Amino acid sequence: MGLRSFIENWKNRRLERAEARKRLEELFERFLLETKPLAPKAPKNQEAALYRHAWKRAIARSFLFDKTNPERSELYKSFVQMASKRYSRVAPQNLYGTVALRMTPDAILKLVEQEKRMLLADISDDTFSEKFDMQI
Repeated sequence: MGLRSFIENWKNRRLERAEARKRLEELFERFLLETKPLAPKAPKNQEAALYRHAWKRAIARSFLFDKTNPERSELYKSFVQMASKRYSRVAPQNLYGTVALRMTPDAILKLVEQEKRMLLADISDDTFSEKFDMQI
C-alpha cells in the first residue's frame, strides 16, 4: 500500500464520518422537534427544559430498544450524548454550580412505560393528549 492510496483512504473515511455526523445531527433535530410539544413548560429556561426532556426520552428509548434493536439503541445513546452536550451549554445555575442532568430509577421506569405507550399509539388520534396527559 503506497502513500497515495493511504491518503485517498483517509480522505474517503473522513468524508464518510462527516456524512454520518450530518445524518446524526439531522435525526437529532427531528427528535428535538418531536420532543418539543412533550417537554414541560419552564418559565425561565425553555431551551434547557427541552434538552433535559430530550435527554430523558433518549435514555428511555435506548432502554426500550436495547435488546430488540441494538442499532436503534445506539442511535438513542448518541442522542443522549448530544442532548447532554447541548444542555450543558444552556444549563441553569444554582448555588452549587450548573444544574446536572439526573433521573431516578422510578422516573426512568415511568418514562419507559410512557414511551412504550406512545410508540404503540397513533399520535394523530384526537384523544392522544388525554391518554398521555400531554399537550400537543
